[in-house]
Amino acid sequence: GSTVGIDGTDSTDVLTAGQTDVIKSYVYSSSAAGIITFDDENTFSSAVTLGDAGDVAAAIEFLSLNDIGAALTAVTFVGNSNTYVYQQTTADAGATGGFTLVELTGVSGALLLATGTTSSGVLIS
Repeated sequence: GSTVGIDGTDSTDVLTAGQTDVIKSYVYSSSAAGIITFDDENTFSSAVTLGDAGDVAAAIEFLSLNDIGAALTAVTFVGNSNTYVYQQTTADAGATGGFTLVELTGVSGALLLATGTTSSGVLIS
């Protein structure tokens, strides 16, 4: 899967650790358990830690501002000791076309699957 960093529309919600840093780019790798990671640089260099609810809010806002793919494209990310499944409803960015968000409380790093079975994954259909 793709592991190229994507420069997106920046979040306006700030990351707690930097107090002024916003999310600016992301990497999605289907070969790395389908997890999306975020960076506070335009050119992705390393993932930021989403350590609290404010950081998760910045990630959700960032995703909603960016078109991540076709209608019903879903990604997972880890933040605040939970895994989140974000699905873009239409072919437009979530802020325009809508999105669905599911919080998997206490689950860290779940594999997102479109088909098949696994004891450690989340199956979407």
